[in-house]
Amino acid sequence: MSCNSFTSWEIQDNLKLRSVVTEKIVEKPAAKAQSANAAKENEIKLSEIGIPEHSVTLRPFLHPELTDASRDACELRLLCEPHLNLSIRRLTVVATARNTEFYDRKGEYIQTVRGLNIPGTDWYRFLYCSAEPCYEVKLKFLSLMQPGSLLLGNVEVHLESHTWPAQLADAAAAQSVPSLLERLSEVELSPHARSVLNLLCAANQQQQQQQQQQLNYRQGAVMNLQQQQQTASAVAHLRSWLETRLEAMENRLNQRLDRIENQLAALALAGNNSIAKEPEAKGDSS
Repeated sequence: MSCNSFTSWEIQDNLKLRSVVTEKIVEKPAAKAQSANAAKENEIKLSEIGIPEHSVTLRPFLHPELTDASRDACELRLLCEPHLNLSIRRLTVVATARNTEFYDRKGEYIQTVRGLNIPGTDWYRFLYCSAEPCYEVKLKFLSLMQPGSLLLGNVEVHLESHTWPAQLADAAAAQSVPSLLERLSEVELSPHARSVLNLLCAANQQQQQQQQQQLNYRQGAVMNLQQQQQTASAVAHLRSWLETRLEAMENRLNQRLDRIENQLAALALAGNNSIAKEPEAKGDSS
C-alpha cells in the first residue's frame, strides 16, 4: 500500500490495521473545475455507507510503562511517503465514535468533524476533504460509544498525484525509520523479536552517527573552502594595494630624479657660462 497507517492503541484482534484501510488514486481535477468538483465531493451522501464487513478493536495499552495521558484518546495516523509523489485528498472513516479531530503532520489542529450515525447501530461515518496537498493526517477519536474501546471499520483514503520537493521527500524518508522503530519499542514483543528490534535500533543509531559524521566532514570541508577563498581574496586585495602604493612611490621617485637632473643641468650650464666669461674679464683688465 502507498499509505501507511499507525494507531496509538493496541489492536485486540488477529486482524491487521491495514485490513480495514483501502486506498484509491484519483485524478487531479482541472484548475477551473477544481472548486466545483470539491463542492460535489463534499456533498457525497454518507448515508450510502453501511455497516462495515470487517473491523478491528482498539484498546489502550495495559502495560504500566505505556499508560500515560497522551494515550487516553485513540489516534489514527495516515502517512503517505513523499517520495511516492502522492497527496491525501479525501478520507471516509467508519468508527464507533461520535466526533473526530483532524491534525496535520506538525500536530496542528485542523478541524472537528461530527459523525453521521448509522441508524440502529453504534457506528458513525466521517468525511474529511483536505483543502491543500498533504502527505500525513492524524485523527483523534472522541466521545466513544464504549469508553476505553473503539471499533474501527472502513477507512478509505483517496490519493492524487502531487510532486513534493526532493528535500522534503529525503527528510521524511530519513525520519520514517526512527519513527517506526520508536513505535515498535512501545509494543510488547517476544524475546526473540525484542532482540531483533534492539539490533535494528543499534544499526539505525550507527547509521545516524555515520551520517552525522559525513555531514560534519562536509561542513568542515565547506568551511575550509570558504576560508581558502577568503584568504585568496585577502591576498589579492593586499597585492593590489601594494602594487598601487609601489607604483605611486615609483612615480614620486622619478619626479624627484627628474628635478635633480634638471637642477644639475642648470648648475652645469651656469658653471659653463661663468668659465666662458673669465677670459673676457682678463682681456679687459689688460
